[in-house]
Amino acid sequence: MFALYFTAQDAASGRQCIGVATASSPAGPFRDASAQPLVCQVGEGGSIDASPFQDADGTRYLLWKNDGNCCNQATNLYLQPLSADGLRLTGKASTLIQNFQLWEGAVIEAPTLYHAGGVYYLLYSAGPYDSDLYAVGYATAPRVTGPYKKAPENPILVSRGEVAGPGHQTVVTDGAGRTWLAYHAWTAGRTSDAAGGYRSLRLDPVSCAGGRVKVTGPTVTPQRAPAPLPAGPLYPGDFADPFVLNVDGTYYAYGTGLHGRAGGLAFEALSSPDLIHWTSHGGVLTPLGPERRDHWAPEIARREQTFYLYHSVGHGDQGHHLRVATAAHPLGPFEDLGLNLTPDELFAIDPHPFQAPDGAWWLFFARDDLGGERPGTVLAVAPLHDMTRLGEARTILRASGDWQRYQRERAMYGGVHDWHTLEGPFVVWRAGRFQLLYSGGAWVNETYGAGHAVADHPLGPWTEPVPGACVLRTAGSLRGPGHASVTARGGQDVLVFHAWDALRTRRQLYAAPLFWREGRPCTEWSGGP
Repeated sequence: MFALYFTAQDAASGRQCIGVATASSPAGPFRDASAQPLVCQVGEGGSIDASPFQDADGTRYLLWKNDGNCCNQATNLYLQPLSADGLRLTGKASTLIQNFQLWEGAVIEAPTLYHAGGVYYLLYSAGPYDSDLYAVGYATAPRVTGPYKKAPENPILVSRGEVAGPGHQTVVTDGAGRTWLAYHAWTAGRTSDAAGGYRSLRLDPVSCAGGRVKVTGPTVTPQRAPAPLPAGPLYPGDFADPFVLNVDGTYYAYGTGLHGRAGGLAFEALSSPDLIHWTSHGGVLTPLGPERRDHWAPEIARREQTFYLYHSVGHGDQGHHLRVATAAHPLGPFEDLGLNLTPDELFAIDPHPFQAPDGAWWLFFARDDLGGERPGTVLAVAPLHDMTRLGEARTILRASGDWQRYQRERAMYGGVHDWHTLEGPFVVWRAGRFQLLYSGGAWVNETYGAGHAVADHPLGPWTEPVPGACVLRTAGSLRGPGHASVTARGGQDVLVFHAWDALRTRRQLYAAPLFWREGRPCTEWSGGP
């Protein structure tokens, strides 16, 4: 369902008020089945300029402006929680900002909320809309409800050259992950209907980072369309177990490969503005000491201004345990906190930190378990306290098919087993459920692939709607794909994973659009959208 928020005249009060209509397609037709407005502040002149916002925890909000300038009253920007379907207001409304700066004149309006790097950016327009005084400013806050502080450099987008009265903006992200400011503007000298003018759609690059908003504009030239993701490897080097984190518009990739030997740092890190062009920054983790160790499968979580790097350390494929290191920047250097997160496990690898919609943190990982019909490496999860301590771990998924067999008659822990492997867990919240992507089989050959399970709670029960390597499998030139993570590019989920090169000498970095069909993740190697 798609919800369309709009302004119309309220028949009962004569004021401008906000309604909501729904449709099964973004192209409509939209219909409003309600008997009254969604928001109608009659005593404050009415309500206009509705703008929906969904926070990182899934909570929906509606922003709007009271129409006080219609009747010599102050104008305020408001925010109030919405129901899960977006059709009802819940909780209490919060006043975010009011017009009081000289450039704003008698009105502030058109609120747009954007969240990046732990900062909420409230963009808004102010001034008379039918003049070249109309402009865009912003305010910031550490929490969605404020308090918001207006930027001292306001306004940040003003009339210039042919462009007059820019405003009523929204922030959009394209398929390459770049952020843009879409807004309307008049042509200079024609800033009203009476003057033969009209407001046309404009688009300029915008960045929201470090508590500041910067717009490259206004411009009058066409903008370049984003390039598609390459079908082949994104980086020529060995880059196994990739994880990608978007920090303020820059993608950072981390992979297994560098182990911190010969005085170097472990875990190579790459950066990219678009998921296509990558720059290597070398290692990012300070090793534990001079002893030779193997460092596997890094993943990073950000909490406030600290970055936490979770990984495993062992010798070859023996004795791995989970550890955590911290840094103030995504490129480190990360310093180990001196904590073995899994001291009681026989073997633990592939940690995946995940924050649920309720704000709770969990750590998913793989561990060895000799129980069940298919002994081997299974998937587990534990509550993650203060980002550095694990609660009780619970096994959530075991091998369910022959495709997950790692090796027949493998000698392990004093016995011989047909060893099965599940590893590389990664969880996202989609369609109101927890969606688990994992890898199975033998990472050393073409049997490796990626499967999928779902649950209503991190502790499960987890079920596999479609058995087998239904997300990624060997196909065409793609050999042994797996150990996937998910990032986003222009609002589109992107699956990041590794696959072997033709000579099977290195595992390389790949990315592909990830689609959801009837609640099932799909890529071009699993049937497409």
